[in-house]
Parts: sequence; C-alpha cells; structure tokens
Amino acid sequence: MKTVTKYSLRTWVLVLALAPTMLVGLLLGGYFTSSRFSELEQTLLRQGTNIIEPLAIASEYGLLMNNREYTKRLIDLTHRQNSGLVQSIAVFDNQNQIFVSSKYHRDFELIKLPENRDLNRGTQVEHFGDTLVLRTPVMSESTASALGNNRLTQLGYIALQLNKHEALLEQYRAAVAAFIIVLIGVQLNLLFTFRLLKNVTQPITEMVRAVAKIREGKLDTRLQGDLIGELDHLKRGINAMAASLSEYHNEMQQNIDQATSDLRETLEQIEIQNVELDIAKKRALEASRIKSEFLANMSHELRTPLNGVIGFTRQLLKTPLHDNQKDYLRTIERSASNLLSIINDILDFSKLEAGKMVLDNVPFALRDSLDETLTLLSGSAYDKGLEMVVEIDERVPDSLCGDVMRIQQVITNLMGNAIKFTDKGSVRLSLDLADESAERVLLRAEVSDTGIGIAEEQQPMLFQAFGQADSSVSRRFGGTGLGLVITKRLVNQMEGQIGFTSHQNQGSTFWFTLSIEKSGFSISDPLAKAPIQGARVVVLESRRLSRNALVRQFEQWHMLPSATGTLLALSDTLVANPPVDYTVVATASVPSYDALAAILPTLEAKGGQLLLLCEGEPVSWARQMADQEKARLVAMPMSQRRLYSSLCLEELAPAPMPEPAPPRHPTAPAQGTGGGR
Repeated sequence: MKTVTKYSLRTWVLVLALAPTMLVGLLLGGYFTSSRFSELEQTLLRQGTNIIEPLAIASEYGLLMNNREYTKRLIDLTHRQNSGLVQSIAVFDNQNQIFVSSKYHRDFELIKLPENRDLNRGTQVEHFGDTLVLRTPVMSESTASALGNNRLTQLGYIALQLNKHEALLEQYRAAVAAFIIVLIGVQLNLLFTFRLLKNVTQPITEMVRAVAKIREGKLDTRLQGDLIGELDHLKRGINAMAASLSEYHNEMQQNIDQATSDLRETLEQIEIQNVELDIAKKRALEASRIKSEFLANMSHELRTPLNGVIGFTRQLLKTPLHDNQKDYLRTIERSASNLLSIINDILDFSKLEAGKMVLDNVPFALRDSLDETLTLLSGSAYDKGLEMVVEIDERVPDSLCGDVMRIQQVITNLMGNAIKFTDKGSVRLSLDLADESAERVLLRAEVSDTGIGIAEEQQPMLFQAFGQADSSVSRRFGGTGLGLVITKRLVNQMEGQIGFTSHQNQGSTFWFTLSIEKSGFSISDPLAKAPIQGARVVVLESRRLSRNALVRQFEQWHMLPSATGTLLALSDTLVANPPVDYTVVATASVPSYDALAAILPTLEAKGGQLLLLCEGEPVSWARQMADQEKARLVAMPMSQRRLYSSLCLEELAPAPMPEPAPPRHPTAPAQGTGGGR
C-alpha cells in the first residue's frame, strides 16, 4: 500500500533543484582542488630537484679536494638565490658526517640520511610536516677515470630542506577559490529555484486550494492572474470545471426539489393505498378464517360418513359374494379411502394455515412406529416390484418422546411419494444419529428412490401448495399437491429442517432432521443379543441394498453372516463350510420351487433353521414349507423385532400376511394423496 508523503511540492522542488547542484559543485570543487594540490606538490618537488642536482655536481670538487670553504660559498650562494624556498642546505661526506651547512643546526638528524638506507637510486624525497627533504648523492667521475673503471664513486651527498609554506598557501587559496565558485553556483541555483517556485509551484498550490474549496461545495471559487504555459491552460480548465459543476449543481437541485414534491404526492397516495390495503387485508384474513373453519367443519362432517362407508364395505367383503361383487366393493373401498386421505390432507393444511396445529408430546417406541408405518406402505411397493430397504443406525435410541403420529405422517408422505414416482429399482429409508445430548437426540432421515427425478427448473415450486413438478404428474400419478407442503410445515413446526437433491431420470433423495426428546423410561423391551451372539448365518438375497442391510443387521447382533446372491452360490457356500445355524432366503431371489428343491438336502443337512423372507403375499411353496414346519416365514420390509423373534424361535404365526389395515390418519400417499413432485 502506498503511503502519502508529508512533504509539500515546494519542499520537493527545493530539494530536487538544490541537491544536484550542490552535489555536482562539491564534486567539481573537490576534484579541481585536489588537482591543484597535486600540481603544487609536483611544482615544489621539481624546483627542489632543479636546485639540488646541479648543486651536487658543483659540490664534487669541494668534497674531492676536501675544500670546505669552496663548498660553503657554493651552498650559501644557492641558499641566498632561493631563500624564499630553501630552508637549509647541508653536505655530508661518504661517512655520513656533516661536511658543510648553509645554516647552523644543532641537530641534523632530520635531514641526515638514516644508517639503513643508501642513495644508489638517485635523489630521494621525504615529507616532514610543512617541510620537504631532498637527498641526492655527490658522485666523482674523475676518481673513477683514474682508477680505470667506469663505475662512479660516491663522495657523499647533499640534503636540501625546502619550505612548503608558499605551496600550502597556494593550496589554501585554491580551496577558497573553489568554495567561492561553488557558493556562487548554489546562490545562482537558489535564484532560479525561487523564480521557479514563484512561477510554477505557487500557482499549483493555489490550484490545489481552489480544488479543495470546490470539493467542499464552494462552486463559485475561481483562479485569477496570468500564468505561464500549460499552467494557464490548467487554470482555465479548473475554472471551466467549477462553472460546469455549478450549473450541474443548480440543475440537480431543481430536479431534487421536483422529485421531493413528486415524492410527497406519491407518499400521500401510498398512505391512502396502505389504508385501503389494510382494510382489504383484514377482510381477506376474515375470509380466510371463515374458509378454514368451513373446511375444518366440512372435513369432520365428510369423514364421519366416509368412515361408515369404508367400515361397512369391509364388513360386506367378509360375507359370501361373487367375484364381480367383491371387485365392486374393493373399488368402493379404495375410492372412499382415497377421498378420506384427501380430506385429511385438506384438514391438516387448513390447521397449519390457521396456526392451530398442536403437536403432542408422548412417549413412543421409534422402531415399532416405523415398522407399523412401513408395513402399510409395503403393499404398494411390492405390487410394483420395488425393493424396499430400511436401515436404522444402532446408536439411535428406541424410546423417545414426541408426536409420533406426525412423525409417521412425514415418513408416510416421503416414502409414499418415493413409491409413487418409482416404476423400477428401489426405495430406501435410512435413519442416522446426527447428534446426541443428555436429554435430546438429533435424527437425520433420508428417503432415496430410483424414480423419475425432478427437473432443475421445476425444483423451486416443489414445496408450494397445490403444486407439482409437472402438470402431467397429477394426470399420471394423481394427488392433490399438498403432501410435501404439509410435510415441510410439520418438520418446521417440530424445529427441524428438510431438503432434497434430485436429478431427472436418476431419482431423488429427500432428507429431514428432527430434534426429539429422549423418554425417561423404556417403551419397548430391548432385544437380548446373548441367544444369537456368535451364531453363523448365511443369506441369500440377489439385490445388493437388501443384502447389505441384512448383513449389517446381523453384524450389529454380533452374529457371523455370509451373503450370497444366487442359489448355486448358496449351495457352494454350505458345502464348502461347516454347518451354519441359520439360512435366510429371500423368496424374491428364488426363481422357482424346483430350483430351491435341488439344494434342499444341503439346506437340511448344513443349513440350520431356514427363514423365508416374503414380500407381500407369500408364494405357495413358501406357505407349504411353513405348514410343513420346514421353514419359518418373515414378512418384509425388514423389522428388527420380527427378524429377531424368528431367529430366537419364538412363536410366529405362519398364516398369510395380514389384510391391509383400515385407513388411518396419516394415510399413505402411495394411494394418490401424498402430493406430487
């Protein structure tokens, strides 16, 4: 994130204008001053060399002849000629002892050549503070010629001490001149910079202030004066912008005044309409109340004679009748039952609309209540050849407290719809424990089918009253379209949630959650697992969902199940393994009695107790085997208590499946009353 600078434009202009000039001036002044210092040093050194080297040649005679007077006059003359530059001159012999000096010194150690050094390389230079010492050897050519060799003989050396005061003074003058030049450059830069500030930054600052005033709403602000170049164009643009904003502001204010006037008139009209709507609402509520009371009264009045018609029709069916007469009476019974279901739905919907639905809170056994509900629905599912699967999580407590009739109604509506809209495949109910506390449980139920599904564009209208996913649904499957809206409102009233997922031609899954209170005491007797724990059981079920549900149930009872899908696999399993305690066979998975008879010897030898799972009315061979006490019949859909009783060899009537129970509220939507999708 960029931070806003706290420096003004004036400061930035001063910094950017002065800093480069001062930096360049300092660099140039430093460079030229350094160059001047070096040049003065070289000049001083060159002057000293020009003095000492000729003097060394001239001193050869004095040292060679040991003529101190001659050498003294020579160096004194040289000293006087260069008195402003030379501080002292001394001649030393080859024993490094003072020979002559142009100026008396108590201590010649400063200009004397150190013991560990020589002058074989010629003139040497040393700096001592504000003096410069030059030493050069005095060589003798005549001695070398007399000895007959070409090597020069060093007779001694001359030390020259130069005064650097004038050179230093020139250096200081050069530094002061450079500083003055840099200072003049900075002053000129300041002059131009302040001129720039006056002509550029000051007008820009005034423009910023003018824009700030315009932003505050002072649209009469204008910039005055003559500016240079683009600043003059910018000034004119700001003035034109302020003039345009002023015009727009005036026009907008007029529009606002007009809109405010129109709004007052509209509010007055709305107030009048609100009064009229309030009166109409009261009339509509009164009419709705009257309609609800009428529907409730008429529903009660219609249910009484319909129950009489249904009851006497069933009594008449028990008397000797011809087949045609029985068909007529069954048609009358079905029609009356369907009409009674529609009336019940309308009554429930009226109660929910009027907010008069009261929920009971009584203890009940969950599994027995579900078994009772699913038994009523199983006939419709098995008539269509559907697989009906029930799975209940073993962690779900059985003794609960709530409105069991409304819970049964929700299950009935959802399962009835699943059966109604599924032509082949399976319908599955699963009940799981989502959460549990000391006093309550949160149950999640799912009803899945492999039916026609619901198109995505039709899903939003699914929970609307008298609405179905498609107009053709009511013509094909029947129903009033109230089942799901009643279900949703019942679930919401029981502080639950409901939803669904569906894909056309792939089936649907409806789910709901309910928070139910635990019962303080046990409603049904718990099933003891000890008698069947560890027992070996083999299952024949060709349908995967039902087979898996049976195996899971046996595993929950700590039995040792193995599952097969065909009679041949069942026979091979029994032959290849030790004898089992129970053999559970779904009659829907047996193609014929002859196929079963082929493996009966194996079943009798190693199969243990034979249980036949029957869907709907038992087939003739299953009833015959039950009458001969070769097998025991277990009605489907799977009930834990019925299956447990058969395994424990408790008395179960091998009689035919019970006749359909009289219609009760809630009724099964599979008969055409549960509401379409």
